[in-house]
Amino acid sequence: MEKAIALMEEDLFKTIPTDEVALIAARTEEVRFEAGEVIPSTGESATSFFFILDGEVEQLRGGVVVRRALKGYAFGLLRLLGVEEAVFDEVRITRDTHALSLHQEAFLEAVADYPAFANAFIRGLAGSIRMMSEKIEELQKKVLFLEKERKGE
Repeated sequence: MEKAIALMEEDLFKTIPTDEVALIAARTEEVRFEAGEVIPSTGESATSFFFILDGEVEQLRGGVVVRRALKGYAFGLLRLLGVEEAVFDEVRITRDTHALSLHQEAFLEAVADYPAFANAFIRGLAGSIRMMSEKIEELQKKVLFLEKERKGE
């Protein structure tokens, strides 16, 4: 019941009927990570989706922090969906983190069983794409500025 209550407080789950959130929460496992820990991109963690209840993680690709995820955010979804090339090289815990883990099979069952859950995750992915697009645009502006500055314009 505590897991369901924790999920219902988060924006991602607010559009999902309460009884469905409770059934989904029952499929999750509580996990805790310590600051400094690195979550491997293989093994059990590679087939699980993590929803952060408290804490912070950094997702890195090529040693560069590409995304920070805090309370209310998730990580591991792309790998869980089999998008191997889009996966971050590593996930580093920057603050002690309490999360709920949903294994691939349970996640896919929840998507099939609960359309509101599937819609919430599509909206969440769309929001992540929007944020990444904004970051790319910001970086492109900085590159253009630096190029103009270098040319003396």
